[in-house]
Amino acid sequence: MKSKIFTSFLLAAVLLSGCKKDDPAPDKATLSVSPQTAIAFTAAATETFTVKVVTNQPAWKAESSQSWCKVAAGEGQFTVSADPNTSETAPTPAVITVTAGSEKATIDVTQSAAGKEQYPDTEAKLKQAIAKVWTFAESSNYVSLEFTTDGLYTFLSKTPFTRAAENNIYLLSGAYSVAADLHELTLSDFGKITISDVGNGKASMTIAPTGGTPSAAELDEQRFVTPPASADKKIKRVESKDPTEGNGAIEYSYDANRRMSKIKVTQGGLTLEIPINYEDGKVWYQFEGGEVLGEPGVFKVTYTLNAAGLARSSVIQHKGVVLYKIYYTYNNQRQLVSYRMTDNAGKLDGFCNATWVNGNVVSTYSESVHTCDGSYDEYDGHKYYHHDHNGDGIFNQEDIITRETDHSTYSYSARENKGGYMYPIVTPDIFGSSDVFDQLGQWIGVLGVSCKHLMSEHADADGALTYQFDAEGYPTRIDVSFPEDPSDNWYILQTYE
Repeated sequence: MKSKIFTSFLLAAVLLSGCKKDDPAPDKATLSVSPQTAIAFTAAATETFTVKVVTNQPAWKAESSQSWCKVAAGEGQFTVSADPNTSETAPTPAVITVTAGSEKATIDVTQSAAGKEQYPDTEAKLKQAIAKVWTFAESSNYVSLEFTTDGLYTFLSKTPFTRAAENNIYLLSGAYSVAADLHELTLSDFGKITISDVGNGKASMTIAPTGGTPSAAELDEQRFVTPPASADKKIKRVESKDPTEGNGAIEYSYDANRRMSKIKVTQGGLTLEIPINYEDGKVWYQFEGGEVLGEPGVFKVTYTLNAAGLARSSVIQHKGVVLYKIYYTYNNQRQLVSYRMTDNAGKLDGFCNATWVNGNVVSTYSESVHTCDGSYDEYDGHKYYHHDHNGDGIFNQEDIITRETDHSTYSYSARENKGGYMYPIVTPDIFGSSDVFDQLGQWIGVLGVSCKHLMSEHADADGALTYQFDAEGYPTRIDVSFPEDPSDNWYILQTYE
């Protein structure tokens, strides 16, 4: 459990998602949807399309004229999905009608007939066909396998790969090459995969780890569930009341689509405002790091989104120079199960894998890699190396690269986490890949769903954790107390709208 970090956390940039009360609708309604181009589904219907809605009306709706075409409304947008078509004929075309007051907009939707797709006949076509996240059956020891068109892969497993880790899900990532027969792939650090068929959202593969037993697998293209429209209140203000480290507050502003547009942080006489910017397929923010992180110059964080609105990757820059790139993997329930971080040279800097049970992260396993130098202090003619990690009194090859590991477990109460807000002291490590930055991404909503329940009330070295709730069940106060030293007690106040 992370404790007493609110002060430094606030001054390291903060953001959140929420809403503002609707203004009275003007007399003349306005409505625009984007994109308004026709939508075409394959027979497998593995695609999901997102359409943004901008209107000055307090309410709008989107409806499909055909049952096979599904529409799910969200905040300022709706998603379009389809039932798989197993027929040799195409279904009746659908029309989606968006209505806001007196204004209407329509989108045509079609779907292909079922039929066997031809196996790719060039390397480029094969890479395009497999450039997806493929999921294994629940009974498999593997979780997912992702390929990119530029020859990279990411493999998640429930059991350790070649290098033993602790427990639950493990990750390998690297490059892959394609054999001349267009069926065999060689994956660096893993082994070989033979593809016998791919198409219509399915793939048949034989998985052959180096030195291991090959196994056949039928894989499905990952298809995220469509989240229902949330009726929850949004967090409006968070205050930290800490007698030793001072008080702080966060206030949120939102746009007409109920997205966070700006955050204002006040702490110790300092005020920080961070605007959040939304572009097609991207979310980004930046701030001056001088007073915030003690590092002069602008920090910029950019999230690149997939079709489901989740971050595929992020780039963290300082003064225009890339510090880190982070890549994210989710399960079909939109739950973040892994991130991997690389430095500006593309080398793996660290990763974290999470296990979810009943809507909550129950454990995380993380590793980070550090490169150390041979700096030392000298006393009485003896050198004392700062990074003598093996304790042999000298700085040698064994001390240059260090690997830190952490295995954490989390328990939850029966109380629902209404509002979905996750304060740092009650947030699993999977949402903290780059100190504060990915905690912020989780608050924005681009890193998947929050934990379904609140962490259990408990006491440990970081203090005893207790909650208070309003009449609707929203947590309004979190107390962190230290029975052995009550002067360290502090608490958080949360208000909603």
